[in-house]
Amino acid sequence: GVDVTEPAIVVEVPRSSSGRDDDFRPPAEEGVTWGGQADRFLRFLEIEAIPSVDEAFRTERNRILVGHSLGGLFALYALAEHPQLFDAYFAFSPSVWVGGEVIIPMLERSLQRTPSGETFLFVSVGAQEGNEMISGFNAVRETLEAHAPAGLRWRTEVTFGADHGSNPVLSYPVAASKYWRP
Repeated sequence: GVDVTEPAIVVEVPRSSSGRDDDFRPPAEEGVTWGGQADRFLRFLEIEAIPSVDEAFRTERNRILVGHSLGGLFALYALAEHPQLFDAYFAFSPSVWVGGEVIIPMLERSLQRTPSGETFLFVSVGAQEGNEMISGFNAVRETLEAHAPAGLRWRTEVTFGADHGSNPVLSYPVAASKYWRP
């Protein structure tokens, strides 16, 4: 196969004893009770993790946040809250349904106020995933079609033959090729 990525340092934040689910869910908004602590996790990445990696290794500015399922939801949240922290956001099978699709109005508000600046977003869902996953994917796509600013390059893909587990494996090469070789 053809190499589509640049040399990279991959950083994975280990799971805490209680798991990572709470860190990936957006904080509760009015009328939503199933909120999480994504704001705290994003702040940790910005203030502790990224500076630690930059100090320990010879890094360049090119940063990509990759998430699957609840991690994909977190990638959308990170884009909505801090669009300039990463150069690209890959959201594979994002669990948009969490919290009654609370991420959609958050994303909509963010896209309307985001200053221009080159950022890339790739969102995918497996063609074999359930209705709530596909419906959430469609809501993200429609939000991007209606509100994406000029500085946001974005792509949405339905991955033929993929289910929830195989979608990130099949989607990553597509996302990488669209990011590095548009």
